[in-house]
Amino acid sequence: MAVNENLSQFSEWHATTVGSGGRIVIPAAMRKALGVDAGDEVLLFLEDGEVRISTRAGNIEKIRATVRAWIPDSVNVVDEFLKEKYAEAEREYAKDLEWLKRNPDRKQAAE
Repeated sequence: MAVNENLSQFSEWHATTVGSGGRIVIPAAMRKALGVDAGDEVLLFLEDGEVRISTRAGNIEKIRATVRAWIPDSVNVVDEFLKEKYAEAEREYAKDLEWLKRNPDRKQAAE
């Protein structure tokens, strides 16, 4: 079961106590739903006076979903990026050739 599917069962509040050093205990069922084990890193976010706890993997998945909503399935982001980089490299190369034509005495120094 995916993390988001597990989290949907938690629509109620769970009370916990702040211990020494500011430690809190996340209830076992919530840790399981988040896919968090002892020693795992969690991310804390303060928003509107509330602390939200999430995992890095959960945040990455949310970001991916947001990006997917804005980019059509027909677009390959990597191919588009490479196409832009190749075009940029061609422009740079053309500039370099123009510079070498204007400065033939500097050609050997550039090589």
